[in-house]
Amino acid sequence: MGHDLRNPIGAVSAGLRMLSQDGTDARRAAILIPEMQRSLTRANQIITNLMDFARGRLGGGIEIVAPRPVDLDPVFRGVANEISQFSTQPIECMIDLPQQIRADPMWLGQLLSNLLGNAVTHGEPGKPIRLEAMTRDGMLRVAVTNQGEPIADADKASLFQPVSRGRDTESLQGLGRGLYIASEIARAHDGRIDLESSVSGSTTFAFTMPARR
Repeated sequence: MGHDLRNPIGAVSAGLRMLSQDGTDARRAAILIPEMQRSLTRANQIITNLMDFARGRLGGGIEIVAPRPVDLDPVFRGVANEISQFSTQPIECMIDLPQQIRADPMWLGQLLSNLLGNAVTHGEPGKPIRLEAMTRDGMLRVAVTNQGEPIADADKASLFQPVSRGRDTESLQGLGRGLYIASEIARAHDGRIDLESSVSGSTTFAFTMPARR
């Protein structure tokens, strides 16, 4: 749970630091305060949903009840902005989602937060993280790419388990739980998460699901 809460809490912490600086004007505060409120709301949603998930109230997995058509562009941009508040890596957003998609925006926001959080934690400092989100051939594709140490083939199969059993336990610490929850969110949307990690140092986690309207 701490892994999932780190992103919204980190954004609130960054906002408080900015507000405490001398010279913060009312216009800047008017932007920061609503962003902090949204982050706290999302943190509360995370606590509620992850407690239900941990207790098995969702029947062995995450259940999406009556997903509705939503505009995911502001959802994804909001998550990226939240994480960029405390990331040392710039996040490059390439989002092209002109139409609404039937989904649960809170859970998909959590999925993206986990993928971006992993990229921040395990990516090379200073190197940009790329977020791509688009629809193509009836599918929604959301991909997060970071630069850094490649993930060994022997570790890939275990990354989507509740606790990662990768050989390099230090560098993969915390990776398993976040990716496990992300994969369960994907499965609840009839989707999946694929991993590509090359020896050149580029790692991409790509989520795909039917782009139902």
